[in-house]
Formats: sequence, C-alpha cells, structure tokens
Amino acid sequence: MINYSKPVLGWIYSRVFFACLASLALWVVPGVMSGVMPGVMPGVMSSAALAHEIRPAIADFAIDGDQLEMRLEMNGELFLADIDATAFADTDEAPEADLYDRLRALNETDLADRLAADFDQLADLLIWQSDTGQLVPSLVSVTIESDVPAQLPRLSSLVIRASLPPASRSVQLGWDRRLGALVLRQTNASLPADQLYTGWLEGGEISPPITLSGPQEKPRISQIMAEYLKLGFVHILPRGADHILFVLGLFFFATLWRPLIWQISLFTLAHSLTLGLAAAGLVRFPAGLTEALIAASIAWVGLENIWRPRLGPLRLWVIGGFGLLHGMGFASVLAEIGLPDDRFLIALAGFNIGVELGQLVIVGTLWLLLGFWAMHQPWYERGIRLPASLLISLAGLYWLVERSFFA
Repeated sequence: MINYSKPVLGWIYSRVFFACLASLALWVVPGVMSGVMPGVMPGVMSSAALAHEIRPAIADFAIDGDQLEMRLEMNGELFLADIDATAFADTDEAPEADLYDRLRALNETDLADRLAADFDQLADLLIWQSDTGQLVPSLVSVTIESDVPAQLPRLSSLVIRASLPPASRSVQLGWDRRLGALVLRQTNASLPADQLYTGWLEGGEISPPITLSGPQEKPRISQIMAEYLKLGFVHILPRGADHILFVLGLFFFATLWRPLIWQISLFTLAHSLTLGLAAAGLVRFPAGLTEALIAASIAWVGLENIWRPRLGPLRLWVIGGFGLLHGMGFASVLAEIGLPDDRFLIALAGFNIGVELGQLVIVGTLWLLLGFWAMHQPWYERGIRLPASLLISLAGLYWLVERSFFA
C-alpha cells in the first residue's frame, strides 16, 4: 500500500511556507500589487505606492542662561496626520496613509504654515520640565527640507524655545508615545563633548535629569551596551527588511550547514569592518548609491541561488563585497543617532552585537521551521528553496529600480 501522507504533507507545508514568504514580499515591496494589475508603471511610480519609512526624530538642544532652545528635526506630515509612530514602520501601513500623502504633496510654505498653526497641539505632546516646574515651549521658526523626491520622507525643522523657572538646576525632556523614537543631543558649545547628554528615547520615555551646568552623570557601560544592542537588533527586526531578505538569500543557498556558516561568517566580518570604519569617520560612501547596491546584492544572491547553487570563490567574494556595503548601510543609521565620544567602542560593539543577534534570530527561526526535516525532503527544492529565492530576487530588483530612478 502506497503511503501518500508524506508527499501530501510536504505539498501542504511548501504551499503554506510559500504563501508566508509571498506575504513578506508584499510587505517589504509596496507597490507590487499594483505592478501585477493593469497600469504597471503608474502603480510603480505613484508616490503613494512607495515607502515612507518612519524614522526617529532628532532633537538638538542647548541651555544658555535661563533659556532652553531646541532644533527638532521631525517628520511634520507624520504629526499632522496623527499617525502612531510606535505602531507602524512605514506610513503606508497606517489607516491615515491617504491623509499623510496629501500632506506630503503640500509645498514647503504650506506645510510650514500648517505646522505653525498646529504648534499648540504639538506643544501639548512635548514633555519639558525642570526640577522646579513645567516649561512652556514656544515656536521660533519652521523650515521644511526642500528638493526631496515625493516618494521619500522630508524633514521639518522646528526651532522651539522655553524659559527656565528661577533656581532650576536640571531639566528632563521627552515627548508623547505616539510620536515615536527621539534622539536627544545636547549641543552646548561651552561644555566639553564628553560632558554633554546624548540619548535614545522611545516614544513616551523621558530623559534622566540633565544638569544645567557642569558634567552630566555618565551612564554605566552596561547601560550603553544594552541601549545600542537594542538599536542594532531593532534595525534588523523588524525595520531592516532589506537586510532580512539578504540573510534569507544566504539561508536558501543550500541545505547544508557548512555553506551557510561560511557565508554568514564572511558577511558578518565584512559589514563589521565597514561599520566600524564608517562610524569612526574613516570612510565615506554616497548613501543613495549604497542603498541601490544593497538592493542589487539582494537580487544577486536570490538569482545565484537559482542558477549556480554551489559555494565557490566567486560567491564568497561577492558576499564579502556586499557585506561591506551593508556595513555602510548600518553606519548611516548610527550617523543619525550618534555615538558617545567617550564610550565609542562600547556603543559600536553593542550595536553590532544587536545586528548579529537579529541575523541569528532569522536563521534560527528558519532552521526550526525547515531544518529538522523539510530541507531534506524531495519537494523542498522546487516547493520552497527555488520559489523563495525567486521572490527574494524580485524584491531586490524592485528596490534596485526604485532606489536608482525614483529616489
């Protein structure tokens, strides 16, 4: 009697996995659905169809006498559309996406006017307090980043000022949870760099007391390590869709552990090298070109999985080269956040470890799903590995076109 259970189970398993991977592709490649419908190019070129990634705001502040002044660089449209930045990685995912796109279509003057008119609402979301009382923020000026392609987010720069209550010795700063993460940096020219406050605040989190004069209390080494480790991990999961797909491409190269270990190790060494060099300011590479080449790397590994699934010198050289590019991509994130001068290596190591942990979670999860038995089944090659590699390469090609011609 023929046992049909294993082939049938394998067919079901492969179809479920394929559906999950297809969902991932549709998540990381906005506009694919419009691409398979009539009118492909309008769907691809529509600004609403392209990603508006939600990034942390950056607040540089200085204290001069009894005045606190902050330059807040944020996504103004995100605030005006009332999108919960902690709930979504991209504005296209939010229910308010249409409103966001209409606001994004405003010219710089109109957007600045809207932000100025709604500043009282923003002020209510700011958490500014001293040890002697609440601060009352007032708007000084609004400027909008110009000449930004419509499919990309643009920065709104707000200069905000507040008077400190008499006898204040410290301040604490933050903002409402819905506004998302905030990079807070003190810029007093009168203080040495190692005495200034720099911190990453999650939405709703408030800074520790920042003294008005003299050195700040330095955070513990373990505290810095944990903070930057978290940043590195989050940059991969869930925000690093392109890095996730590259690692998936490495995983689907072969069914054996040894080729996977060789590839992951080489990729890790390469991106760690350029991450460190770029973070130290020793190398520079155009951000737009870096992002386009990262997309090309994703397409390459997916296609090579299909036409040449053998681990040779060329594959290793290519992975090493692409690892250098991904390191530059990681460094661009650190450039926004900043690294503490007196704890540079600790913060850099924490971020890199977080990135590696994110990669290990991806590989480990796939191994738990497929490694015990599915990878050695006769249907794995055609049912999972090849379709997965094809989807990965298509996502990379889509990003390559988007980042090369529409960014």
